[in-house]
Amino acid sequence: MKDATIQAIGAEAVRDYPNECCGLVIAGLAGERVVSIANIYDRLRALYPDDYPRTARTAYEMDAATLHRTLEGLAPGEKLTVIYHSHCDAGAYFSEEDARAALGGGAVPLFDCDYFVLSIRGGQIAGGRNFRWNGAGFAEVGPV
Repeated sequence: MKDATIQAIGAEAVRDYPNECCGLVIAGLAGERVVSIANIYDRLRALYPDDYPRTARTAYEMDAATLHRTLEGLAPGEKLTVIYHSHCDAGAYFSEEDARAALGGGAVPLFDCDYFVLSIRGGQIAGGRNFRWNGAGFAEVGPV
């Protein structure tokens, strides 16, 4: 990812703190663009507390309508390259919950892309790491 892309994701993560942010990086002939997608975890938790036991501070759920609309609206030559989210007051690691979400209940990820996790501590950027499916699990790839 380009520095400007990482800076845009960082600004979003700081703005959304203490809740996790989430979104996509789309790449094409014109470069990279960041698509912020609302974290609707707390809305889902209010409706289905047994299915969503955490909060948006420690979990994310992308608004599905925005996700689908974005992917269906890709211009020729554009593709999804990164799914990102932040970890609030925690490290930039790919958790078991992150892996379950990426796999969507299957044996391989729903999307062929990198997964970027940005650590935000006390409202400040504390680091980021990039992960990719290697056929057996998610491993760090770099540099970011």
